[in-house]
Amino acid sequence: MKLNPFSRPEPPLEVALDNDSLDRAIRAGVQFPLEWFLSQAPEIQETIAARRDYWLEDLVVAAGYAILDPERTRLALEAEEIRHILATATWPESPSRLVFGERMVFVVAGLPDEDELPGGFPFALVNIGGGTSDPDDPNLLEQSFDVLTVADVAGGRMGEQALVGGNKSSLGTSANRGVLELNGAVRNALKDLRGIDGAALQLSSTSAGSPVRLGRGRHLAIGESTFSGWITAAPSYTNPTRLAAAGSTWTWTGTQCSERFDFIQYRLGYVAGAVAAESPGDLDTIVYTGTNPTFSHSPVASKTYSVFADYGTRGGTAIDGSSNGRELGANKIISA
Repeated sequence: MKLNPFSRPEPPLEVALDNDSLDRAIRAGVQFPLEWFLSQAPEIQETIAARRDYWLEDLVVAAGYAILDPERTRLALEAEEIRHILATATWPESPSRLVFGERMVFVVAGLPDEDELPGGFPFALVNIGGGTSDPDDPNLLEQSFDVLTVADVAGGRMGEQALVGGNKSSLGTSANRGVLELNGAVRNALKDLRGIDGAALQLSSTSAGSPVRLGRGRHLAIGESTFSGWITAAPSYTNPTRLAAAGSTWTWTGTQCSERFDFIQYRLGYVAGAVAAESPGDLDTIVYTGTNPTFSHSPVASKTYSVFADYGTRGGTAIDGSSNGRELGANKIISA
């Protein structure tokens, strides 16, 4: 607010209109005055309208994935993948028992009530945290995930053993493990989990709350580890690589596929010509369906072979989606 009524008005601020600034204005919900819009040259009006169309199209596509099949959004898939990795994680020391186990890791939104707690300890909760869309691509998200570890360890008047752990007869089990030890196991299990950009999810923070008294000599403690990385709103399906044929023996690298929680099977087939099939439905002939990354088959001349990985989040054989057979390393041309 100006205190001097006789001061000169400031000149209007000059701004440069380009695609980046228009995108930011549209994302921020800026409403352009109609008079100003109509005063612009037709090519500027068209540029503004085109950028609006661009953002609406991407937002509709991203929302469409969630509406048509919410369970298959990349956000949900990533949370389930974290749950799967933690459920199968083991201690490095003998006898290498499970850290949590299949029935003790849960995907949640917030902390459960006391009557919702599972019947045993320790357990882990995977909570979907906040996400921020990329300024240039609304389908790309920088997303965080919180992993809460919960332990109930007897001993210690202040509950310190629920934090650092109590007496152990074996280092290869979860008995008497404190949440700080469990946090370490979580970090180790998720160290190779990668986002859409190929970079590992980053541990951004770790902490442990004050132990809560459960009863005489017993305390419950909760640890928290927060991971973040880049993911897509749309689902993505990892493709096999290094498809090769030596005589009649076909091989490919598929560990990156089979280790996913939603992996179902591989499919190998071919089409005529030199253009690889993009999806299994494009194949002229399927020669192999199975879970082993190798197969015996005499190559057919003048065909292009592709190997696919099929995925499904619902269990059983229902396929949600498949990898792209045109990706690098997923196809091979057999000469005439």
